[in-house]
Amino acid sequence: MGTNERNAKYQALAERAQALVTMTNQLIADIESDIAAPADAAFHAKDAFAGLCRVHHALLDAISEVRVYHYEAMARNAQQAAA
Repeated sequence: MGTNERNAKYQALAERAQALVTMTNQLIADIESDIAAPADAAFHAKDAFAGLCRVHHALLDAISEVRVYHYEAMARNAQQAAA
């Protein structure tokens, strides 16, 4: 799998994770606005929200790492070709 394919894959996954983060955040707001909701429902939703945020940030970090690796490899190849 090439760098562009990995970037696209990670970007797509990051976008899906962001969508889940947004939906979970809305779910938390809906639960908190419903006085009849179970008390621990918001707690569990907030825990899920925190986990999804970590996933989203990890995917964004992976995109950056793939780019760095790609450009470092290009630099190494250019140096080897010049030698």
